[in-house]
Amino acid sequence: MELGENTTKNIAMQESVDARAEIGTLCNPSAYGSNPDLPGFTFNNLDEHWRNHKKQYRGLTIEQYAQRAHDLVRSATSDNILGYKAKNGSIARYNKTTHDFVQGFDIGIATMFPLKGGEARFNKKRQRAEGCK
Repeated sequence: MELGENTTKNIAMQESVDARAEIGTLCNPSAYGSNPDLPGFTFNNLDEHWRNHKKQYRGLTIEQYAQRAHDLVRSATSDNILGYKAKNGSIARYNKTTHDFVQGFDIGIATMFPLKGGEARFNKKRQRAEGCK
């Protein structure tokens, strides 16, 4: 029996919801689920990235910037939060409302910055990171 288009879409949607319900671990972070064990910035990395990006986050303190990045990298994907797991093991999240892009590893957050080009640019980054053409 062949599945109808709506049934196929419903199955794909359920698989996506199931992946978001997954909870990643430090050793095996989730591409789409939450990752409560991922650490924040290291002190030196935070200082460097704050110097590079503080003009883009006017009104935030360094502590607020660090917390915003940490909250986002640990988030499960949703309608507003997009994400992937790269071949190098990093986790990326993109907030469609704030345009924040964050990338983290098991040793800490690598960066957070406002992603120019929005969702289209995020999708290009995802394709490169996942090894797709």
